[in-house]
Amino acid sequence: MDLPICIEAAQLGDAPAIVKIARKAAPLQYENAGIPMAESQLEETLLSAWSLGVVKPILMHPKKHTLVAKDHHNHIPGFCTVSFEEACPFNLAMGNDKEWASIDALYVDPTAHRRGIRSSLLEAVELVAKQRGCLKIWLTVLEGNEAALNLYEKRRYVVVESTDFPPEFGIPNDYIMVKYSEAE
Repeated sequence: MDLPICIEAAQLGDAPAIVKIARKAAPLQYENAGIPMAESQLEETLLSAWSLGVVKPILMHPKKHTLVAKDHHNHIPGFCTVSFEEACPFNLAMGNDKEWASIDALYVDPTAHRRGIRSSLLEAVELVAKQRGCLKIWLTVLEGNEAALNLYEKRRYVVVESTDFPPEFGIPNDYIMVKYSEAE
């Protein structure tokens, strides 16, 4: 059942909620992809990516845009961050680099899954990208994270490439997914 939510631009005061959601939801991507992580390794990964010291500069960055989902109690169950500063770093960039946006993060509190929040956030961030002139959006998904792959495929993202890290690097591979929008 979809929750009645509104999607709005994140404010600096939303940073603690964003950190909390990311630290709860981010581990699921590794679990879904079947990637075992020691608790200490997971904690180190989460601290380096999702602390107030990392999130606040993202929220203030002029070439990044974070949207939050809010319920009728003003509680934030999810967020999505898109970046407008990078062209696709893979061999996919065609045309003007300014036409590319990247989805850096899309997380929903695990207690609010299967309620349409991820789809609503994704739809809203795609609209923001289009309004900024970005007709192509790229993102990465851990290989094996079927839940995320299914979500993006439903929204017409396609796998165009995969990273190919040698096993000895100990780095999980990602699918690179792209969505091409048409200009109106």
